[in-house]
Amino acid sequence: MQDACQAHAARYDGRPLTEFSPYVAYSFYPTKNLGALGDGGAVATKRASIADRLLLLRDGGRRGDQRSRISAVNSRLDEMQCCYLRAFLPQLGDWTARRGRLARLYDELLADCRGVRPITRGESSVDHLYVVRTARRDALRKYLAGHGIMTALHYPIPLHRQPAFRTQERLPHAERACREIVSLPLWPYLEESCVRDVAERILKFSIKEFSIKEFSNGAK
Repeated sequence: MQDACQAHAARYDGRPLTEFSPYVAYSFYPTKNLGALGDGGAVATKRASIADRLLLLRDGGRRGDQRSRISAVNSRLDEMQCCYLRAFLPQLGDWTARRGRLARLYDELLADCRGVRPITRGESSVDHLYVVRTARRDALRKYLAGHGIMTALHYPIPLHRQPAFRTQERLPHAERACREIVSLPLWPYLEESCVRDVAERILKFSIKEFSIKEFSNGAK
């Protein structure tokens, strides 16, 4: 199974994600590339047996009657959410292209930013997030917030440190990434002028916070 909850319309090697596994999960949470007005999601599959199983799992194990054939849940996507999703779906291509243009503008503006490094993305990325890394992450977030620019963390705790999956193993690269990553504003209707303003603030922060010595020692 693939978790494609942030990868609506994404492809790999020119092929849709449904070609790489029996089923693919998508989220329709409002902040996703294709979002409804509340929680929701879907599973895409080409296999009839899997589709039948999923239909049972989403509706209390029933097949349009009052008989529960398996232990299941009530997880049907309501009609109102479906109406909005059907209206939004034709816009997904344009929204994805717009996200890509804004992400490339960030790339261009931050290409030479000292101490703040954009995360490399693949050519087929649908740019759900625009993430940078910096050793001064918390200071950068505070600085941007002081200028009315909100940021987010996706995600602050690595998987092996989550209580449900905790291990004693050290994964220093993952742990460092979670200390350094920050998501910048990005959504389809964000104005290019706003991207330029965010980048300008980050560049000013970089000049103030990072010396040549820090840069050469791995802050970049």
